Amino acid sequence: MLSLAREALINISKKEVLLNTALADMIKISPYYAELICRSLSKDEYIVIDSDGKCEITPKGRHFLNGNNTGT
Repeated sequence: MLSLAREALINISKKEVLLNTALADMIKISPYYAELICRSLSKDEYIVIDSDGKCEITPKGRHFLNGNNTGT
């Protein structure tokens, strides 16, 4: 996983639920780029995104952050 995607995942996990625009502000990237990162994390099932753009970490994402990321 790219370091920026990992940073996004860490920030999402700290806030429980986070808007992708708030994530953009936190890691100082454009909202468009934050949306692309979130979509990628969602596609790989590390987060889920609701219809309002709120991102929430999944058990797979937590598992990854806890260091057991073999094969990912």
